[in-house]
Amino acid sequence: MPAPRYTVALNNLRQARRIIYERTFVPEGLPHSERWICTVVVTAVANAFNRVIPVSPYLMFTGAGSSKPEAFDAASYSTLTGLGYQT
Repeated sequence: MPAPRYTVALNNLRQARRIIYERTFVPEGLPHSERWICTVVVTAVANAFNRVIPVSPYLMFTGAGSSKPEAFDAASYSTLTGLGYQT
């Protein structure tokens, strides 16, 4: 069984990856339910291909591909999860 700190860090990384996939590949302007379905599909495809869709440092730190180009810094992962990121 993994240590609790490791589990929390892994869950934060998974959530951050999902948010980056959503901001990069899911079109803006969709209703919440359709955005959620698109996010699930994109994440499932990435996982099925053994994460062939990499999250490059450029995407992580610049938010490129997103219509919300806030910069991702080292604290963003915990900030996004701690504040409850809303789509």
